Amino acid sequence: MKDYQKSEIMMYESKGIRKHRIMDVFECTHGDKVGFIKKDIYNFLSRYKRSRIEDGDANATLKVLKDRRDKDPEFFFDYEVDSEGRLKTLFWCDGQSRMDYQSFGDVVVFDSTYRMNRYKMPFVPFVGLNHHRQTVVFGCGIVSDEKVSTYKWLLRTFLRAMCQKKPTSIITDSDNAMIKAIRQILPGTDHRVCSWHIEKNMKKHLHFSYLRLFRSFIYEVCSPDVFEEKWRAFVQKYRTNRNKEWLNRMYKKRRLWAAAFLCGKYFMGMRTNQRSESLNSRLHVHLDGFMSLYDLVQHYEVCVSEMRRRESELDTIASQSWPVAVTDCREIEKAAAHVFTFANFELVQEQLHMVSMFDVGEVILDGNRTRYRLISNVIPGREFSVDYTCLGSDSDIKCNCRKIERDGIPCKHIFLVLKHAGMTEIPKGCVLQRVSKNAKAGLPSVRKSDLHVWTKKQSRYHELRSLGSELFDLASGSDDAFVEVKDYLVGQISRHKSSSKPANDAPAHAGEGSRSEAAPKTRGSVLDPKCVVTKGAPKGRIKSFDEPPKPRLCSGCREPGHDIRKCPEAQPK
Repeated sequence: MKDYQKSEIMMYESKGIRKHRIMDVFECTHGDKVGFIKKDIYNFLSRYKRSRIEDGDANATLKVLKDRRDKDPEFFFDYEVDSEGRLKTLFWCDGQSRMDYQSFGDVVVFDSTYRMNRYKMPFVPFVGLNHHRQTVVFGCGIVSDEKVSTYKWLLRTFLRAMCQKKPTSIITDSDNAMIKAIRQILPGTDHRVCSWHIEKNMKKHLHFSYLRLFRSFIYEVCSPDVFEEKWRAFVQKYRTNRNKEWLNRMYKKRRLWAAAFLCGKYFMGMRTNQRSESLNSRLHVHLDGFMSLYDLVQHYEVCVSEMRRRESELDTIASQSWPVAVTDCREIEKAAAHVFTFANFELVQEQLHMVSMFDVGEVILDGNRTRYRLISNVIPGREFSVDYTCLGSDSDIKCNCRKIERDGIPCKHIFLVLKHAGMTEIPKGCVLQRVSKNAKAGLPSVRKSDLHVWTKKQSRYHELRSLGSELFDLASGSDDAFVEVKDYLVGQISRHKSSSKPANDAPAHAGEGSRSEAAPKTRGSVLDPKCVVTKGAPKGRIKSFDEPPKPRLCSGCREPGHDIRKCPEAQPK
């Protein structure tokens, strides 16, 4: 194997191409004169991977992250070591992730049930939903245990990387340590437990005959009083010694999973941590349980780069094309097609199709506010009210179903009022920027692959912002410090406004200027982590709830459904 062939193999491997596919690429290029076989590629890559972590897996991983920080001024990473000097926790995110969080960080999903490394350390990605309703990555953590203190460190580090901007809501699995950490670090954030995990445990503890009744607690909206009444009736009828403890635990966590307590809270229509699982499923294509942390970081970047490339393609399509209007509200539908991305427009279109299900029953004028009473022509007695307030060029419209507050998409009731009023444009109050085509219009950078081209001004701004966020967090805890910092900032703003000069906006090259203080300082050599004992994680493929069980094969004839006691092939001869 020649040197240039080795370089090509390393390049293909770094891009996530699997080993047997690398051989196919060489055979397509050189025919049968490649000069080596598939086993040579496996042996070479095995030696190459071992050589990369000769100084230790943890040290090699941290070196990669430091190199990324040199290329990306906004790259952030931090880590902790234990008493023996071994890597304990690690968190990192690049500049693109930090900027995506500013646009789409209102709902955060993270899950710690996957372990894809030789140390069995939980892999904890922080993900969300972008304007194309695709998974967007905000950062990634690797932890050595699942204790409350570990999750608290991870959440604090995440907030420090995101300039102390807290999410509006968060979705996690049902781990008790994670729930306690969120209550302490994110007390004002709405929190829900993944409904997929609830259903999985539900099938373990409840008889199949009353699973449907229990699902009504998860998905059917009602008042808390009605929930309590239905729960008491359910427990009285179906509680057994086998499920008593589980039902008690579920009742204590009812505010985290029951629709009666989560109704009206903003989760962008998400009930599960499937976004985190989608990233993990992508990583599983190339990863296995014996790989190093170095390989995990490399493949994570490959997967995230592919996701961002897909987002760029959808941005291009959304900016150059519009879907066809097919509903009766043609003018409103055309306006929505120019505002919403394709994925969100499909949800808007569903609401427009249902406009005919309601009639305007009464219109009440009250100064600048107009209240519309809508009556269902499908379900007798069902009513909704929509308030439309117009103040000059500004207008506000709200519906008591609160769909836009929950999912970020206007409801059919609002569209009926717009149609009744003869409006052909959608008010700004009905369009959240995070679901529109201009969701990232305020970002002052140009995308190139998964990194950005930064100017000197932007580099200085983000460095000051990182320092300022830490100062503001400390000063907000004391009245005297708050007044001192506020007076200083007001004075500095007045002084710089009066003597400001245009800043040189030339591109900042890698290595030029100082880096953000958010990046950790060098702390010497770090030892590899130990293999940790975990609480358990999904093994193999995750099956759907509706998927029938696989039939057992007879050990004699290997046919499904045969009784081994009657099968002649299984009888002793």
